[in-house]
Amino acid sequence: VDLAQEVAAVHQPRTAHCDKPVLELRSVSMAAAGVPLLDEVDLKVCEGEVVGIAGVVGNGQSELVDAILGLQRPSSGSVLFEGKDIGALEVSRRRACGIANIPEDRHAHAIVGDMDLASNLILGREGTSAFSSHGILNRKNIDEFARHCMGEFDVRAQSANVRIRFLSGGNQQKVVIGRELSTRPRLIVAHEPSRGLDFAATAYVRSRLVQAA
Repeated sequence: VDLAQEVAAVHQPRTAHCDKPVLELRSVSMAAAGVPLLDEVDLKVCEGEVVGIAGVVGNGQSELVDAILGLQRPSSGSVLFEGKDIGALEVSRRRACGIANIPEDRHAHAIVGDMDLASNLILGREGTSAFSSHGILNRKNIDEFARHCMGEFDVRAQSANVRIRFLSGGNQQKVVIGRELSTRPRLIVAHEPSRGLDFAATAYVRSRLVQAA
C-alpha cells in the first residue's frame, strides 16, 4: 500500500505543452510477406509526456518499437526525432542522439547473463572515453560508475562483480533501467518494462519512468 501511495504521489497526470514534439511518426507503415504490421501510424510524443500503447500481443507493438529504434525500416512514412528525420540513422546513431531503450525481453536483448553487473551497466558505452582508452577498459571508472548506479537505482547485489544472471528479475531490470536512464536520454522507449516483475519492482519501475519524464 505504501508503494502504491508513493507512486500515486509521484504520478500526477497533466496535459503536456507541445510546440515541438520530441518524437513524431508520420504515416509510418510496415509489412511482412504482404501482411500489414503498421498501417500509416501517426504519433506525437512531447517532452515530459508518458504515452502508453495498448493492444493484444502481435498487433504491431514490436514493429512500432523497431521503427523508432531503427531495428527495422518502415516501408513508408517518416520518423522524426526533435524535428529531424532519423529514418536513415543506424541504431547506434539514434542512441547517441538521446534515445534510450528498455527492451521487452531483458534476457535476450538487454543483459548478458554471464557478464558481471558492472559490465552490463556499460553495454553500448564501453567504447566511450569515460570507460576506456585506446581500446583498454578503465576498470576503476567502470566500478565507480557501477557502485553509483547500484545506489542510485537500488540494485541489490553482493558486489558489482557478481554475474548478473544470479540477480533476481527485479534487480536485473533495475540494472537495465539504471544503464538507460543514467545517460539522461531525451526519449525513453520502454517495451513491457515491468514484465515478470513483482508488485514492488513494478511500482519502482513505474516511479522511475515517471520521474524521468
